[in-house]
Amino acid sequence: MSRNMLEKRGPHTYFDDLDSFYYTLIWVLCAWSGPNSPKSSLPPHITLWDDDHACDYKNAELSLFDQWKDIPMDPWFGGTYRRLIKALFDFFYTRFSLRLEMMAERDPLVDYEEFISPIKDAITRLEG
Repeated sequence: MSRNMLEKRGPHTYFDDLDSFYYTLIWVLCAWSGPNSPKSSLPPHITLWDDDHACDYKNAELSLFDQWKDIPMDPWFGGTYRRLIKALFDFFYTRFSLRLEMMAERDPLVDYEEFISPIKDAITRLEG
């Protein structure tokens, strides 16, 4: 769930969907070792996302600039997913570095394109 929805800071926006997708992708990468291979347990910091203070944990992780490097992904996922996570992390880091009031001024179509572009690139690499 997005930080905005966890904290009930305001109405649901397109940005909540992007934020939720990002954290769902991280959860999948941390919970699986490959096709039909769930890990026996989740990393401790991921289990905290189910806590009442999940938003605090997510904000703390996003505030650490190199946090994306520490995601405990199985080597099976390879460099394509690591590059994807880095690109999406940069997307959010840039936007959360902005003041929240400035977010209202952003163009959703521009944000969608910037968010989806590394996903398209990853799909192309995986299919190629």
